[in-house]
Amino acid sequence: MSIKEYFIKKYPGEENRYFIGRMLECLERCQRTHQRIFTDFLDPLKVKIAAEMSRQYSGVCTVFYGGFEEAERCIAAVSAEWDKIELREYPIILLKITDRGWGKALNHRDYLGALLGLGVKRDKIGDLVVREGVCLAAVHSDIAGFIEMNLERVGSSRVDVERMDAGGPDLGPKFKGIRVTVASPRLDGVVGAAFGLSREKIVKIY
Repeated sequence: MSIKEYFIKKYPGEENRYFIGRMLECLERCQRTHQRIFTDFLDPLKVKIAAEMSRQYSGVCTVFYGGFEEAERCIAAVSAEWDKIELREYPIILLKITDRGWGKALNHRDYLGALLGLGVKRDKIGDLVVREGVCLAAVHSDIAGFIEMNLERVGSSRVDVERMDAGGPDLGPKFKGIRVTVASPRLDGVVGAAFGLSREKIVKIY
């Protein structure tokens, strides 16, 4: 059984079949010519398939990056093992899309729908992180300029679009530090002080 047949059997479906064929072409070309190859954005399943396929080819290295740490949608960089590709070399542009606040609060679906509404293909769009009226979008470099020029509205809201430095801001979970003084180190007392609840309410919760 060939490598292609093995992976098509393991990951059935027309879309997977097409991707497996394209990924095989990339891996074989890199192994033969040592050429660097970047894919479009891959969803988590395609990342998994590409990683497994890459391990079948000696001398070839495949590294995944999505513009953010812990990104789910990533671009695969296929290169010779000795050819180390830096993150700044990935064809990824980070766009900051700011809601000017003229409509309802926007969510992930709103931003994705607006981008797709421009005619941009899904595989040219990476992760979208929405926080406090701002969407941080990882997009392929070959359509970043088009989005900057044409994305004016998301839903009923007008938006501003600007490029960000590679790597982007810290996208880890946000925490608020709280310092409290309690009469005793009992759990109900500490939790009650932290959340502004009485001990009676905390006891009911637990």
